[in-house]
Amino acid sequence: MELGAPHPPRARLHRHPSAPLRITPLIRYLLDKPRVKPVVEDPESERNRLVVLSEKIQNPDLSGIEPKVYDSLKQLCNIDVIPYTLTHGYSYWSAGHVAHLNISDDLLSYKDAIAKVIYDKNHPRIQTVVNKVGTITNEFRVPKFEVLAGKNDMVTEVKQYGATFKLDYGLV
Repeated sequence: MELGAPHPPRARLHRHPSAPLRITPLIRYLLDKPRVKPVVEDPESERNRLVVLSEKIQNPDLSGIEPKVYDSLKQLCNIDVIPYTLTHGYSYWSAGHVAHLNISDDLLSYKDAIAKVIYDKNHPRIQTVVNKVGTITNEFRVPKFEVLAGKNDMVTEVKQYGATFKLDYGLV
């Protein structure tokens, strides 16, 4: 998961009073992720809907949507693009079955919940989720880790270009 990755724009659809809102032509342009609803009610108005667009749509002018679809949608409703920024506040990378979290200070109180989500979403490939504790002070620059989720097993295997390396992640 990358910090600062570009995010697709959201759009607010203002339904015309006389027209039912049918977004069927827009379906292929909506975000398609498991357990994420791309169309939700707008908290500002029960007549409006908020839609999260696909990652393919990166321009606020919605130029990634086929003009015919965009024009037919504009006949049914007014469209406002709502820019937003999503900051994860954490990232992780993995070596073998070990996932190493990098959590910002303001999210440290949520480290166990973040670790559990990463573990649950990636198990059985990820079996151990760790976070670095404190600062590195020894001459060999070996960090100390705390196990946040999964089993306490830092010995893992990493496969690269046909070669298998067995290592103790706690000593790397």
